[in-house]
Amino acid sequence: MIFWSGYGYLAAAFSFLIFLATEFTVEAYYQDDAYYQREGWPIFLAFLLCGVFCRILSAFIERKTKRELVDLNTGETIIQRSSDHTMFFVPIRFWVYLMPAFGLGFYIYYITQNEA
Repeated sequence: MIFWSGYGYLAAAFSFLIFLATEFTVEAYYQDDAYYQREGWPIFLAFLLCGVFCRILSAFIERKTKRELVDLNTGETIIQRSSDHTMFFVPIRFWVYLMPAFGLGFYIYYITQNEA
């Protein structure tokens, strides 16, 4: 696929669902339909939750695709991991750090735009 490979679609799908759930939850709690768009912290929170989900997904992928190979001559054990689970050509294990970084960047941008 162009945008993902392997289990990468799960990161995209669940990120969408996390953003949607965060918006509905925040707007229901504050009883304001524009709160999510007006304030910056709910979107930052959604990015953090996406990072947590990507960490869980990355651990699942690692556990599911890890293979241990033993060299018969030396007895050395080699651990082979699959890295072909990507979203936008980036392995899922890196999205664990990219999602919070994007969220922090968004929040800094939001703060600087609303100070004026």
